[in-house]
Amino acid sequence: MRYKRIKAQHAFAAISWIAGMLYMPQLSIHRCGREIGAKQSATFKIMQHWLVKAIINPAAVVTWLIGLYFAWSGHWFTVGWLDGKLLLVAISVSLRIALLSYKMYQSS
Repeated sequence: MRYKRIKAQHAFAAISWIAGMLYMPQLSIHRCGREIGAKQSATFKIMQHWLVKAIINPAAVVTWLIGLYFAWSGHWFTVGWLDGKLLLVAISVSLRIALLSYKMYQSS
């Protein structure tokens, strides 16, 4: 029962992480269409900030911690399929870094 609960938490965190990263460019596009300094632009900037601080970052940390726990407790570091999964996670982390360092998020 404990394993299933932790696995569900891992799945929920991973879905939240990916959903947040998919929503970030949409907020950037909406913000881009507004004048710099406009009230709507500021609102979208605040939404982006809280999306990162309250959803994307915590979900990424929880996903990583639970995933590493599963790999360690199941002795899966020697299994071949874990390499492919870690590659996909590395791509997700790279996307996250790219989105957070993108100039649209930093400007105005």
